[in-house]
Amino acid sequence: MARIQQFKVALIHLGNVRNHIIYKARLILRNVDLPAVICCQAPVDFEDFARIGCKTRLVMPHEDDVGTKGTIMEIVTGVVRGTTISQVKLDEIIAKVKRTMP
Repeated sequence: MARIQQFKVALIHLGNVRNHIIYKARLILRNVDLPAVICCQAPVDFEDFARIGCKTRLVMPHEDDVGTKGTIMEIVTGVVRGTTISQVKLDEIIAKVKRTMP
């Protein structure tokens, strides 16, 4: 986690199982105080993350339920791990990371 903390933005690339995506993101952001961009294959939204206590840009969990230091700022879906992505998806990732940069 100390290696992630040295950067300005965390780009977290997760898989295709919705529950795994949500809980792995919470595990990482529990210890890292950074804005994050989540890339995954499964369709997820900000409400899914807020429901388990992750802070997000659009939906915040109840104050008692906040379980992360970091905040999810953007989500990019449809990115398959282990394969080449299209230029459109790559442009979307770049745009969202640039928008998140402090």
